[in-house]
Amino acid sequence: MRLPSKDSAAWRCVVTGGQALIGVVIAMLAMPEFRELVNIFYPQAVPFVVFGAALASFVLNYFRKDVQNY
Repeated sequence: MRLPSKDSAAWRCVVTGGQALIGVVIAMLAMPEFRELVNIFYPQAVPFVVFGAALASFVLNYFRKDVQNY
């Protein structure tokens, strides 16, 4: 299995997913009411937010001509 190169669409997807996950975790730690809201009403939405950000990054970078595709 080949790992994505550092300036490819796949690598940027991984980085953006990590950044989204870190952002959600920081928001949950910094704002107790946000953590409570997510835990009560939308616990299943957190993975979709992180995956959605990563997927959006991949799609946008996949179609750019100056970014490698893998």
